[in-house]
Amino acid sequence: QDAELIAFPSLFSGRVNVRAKTRLQGADVLIHRALCRSAFHRVDLLLGWRYNRLDDELFLQNSREVLSSDTGLTVGTTFEEFDPFETENTFHGATIGALTTFCKRRWTFELALKLALGNNHSQVNIDGQAMSRVPVGDGFQEAVTPAGLLAQATNIGSFENDDFAVIPELGVTIRYDMTCNLTATFGYTFIYWSQVVRAGDQIDFDLNLSQLAP
Repeated sequence: QDAELIAFPSLFSGRVNVRAKTRLQGADVLIHRALCRSAFHRVDLLLGWRYNRLDDELFLQNSREVLSSDTGLTVGTTFEEFDPFETENTFHGATIGALTTFCKRRWTFELALKLALGNNHSQVNIDGQAMSRVPVGDGFQEAVTPAGLLAQATNIGSFENDDFAVIPELGVTIRYDMTCNLTATFGYTFIYWSQVVRAGDQIDFDLNLSQLAP
């Protein structure tokens, strides 16, 4: 690993911005078939199809201005570096599971267990850019390099992959019939998704600074 000086008293004035964004969405199409039932208890077999999508984004940007010639750079020179990392995961697969329901007076308790098996298509997009602005005479000399600090020539690009993935899901729901037309519901769902790629995991901390332009 290496480090880059962004801000330091009397040498550099700078700042770092980091933005992270994650969006998860999914859908199920299920067929219910009763395996057993009674007045207060029912067990259903679940069969169907599942779709999941996870979009993950990590954007890093830093900027700094040279305050002193002790840095070996011209005073007033400014630098900006951009390192965006984006991942996209799309899952399609078959789902099998069971739904158990218990009823007692106004209370209903549901326990759902599902397992989805299918293909996970992942895509990684890595980009980078660096900009410099050096005072020259009465103007500035500007340069743009297609690489940042963490996104360099060896890892910039778009990459795709397909893997077999599993998505187990456990859901617990409690309902209370307050009136004939009004029900209060409380529940929690746990989902695990294998073979998923995340934006932060795409960062290579072993920097090869020889790739950076002077």
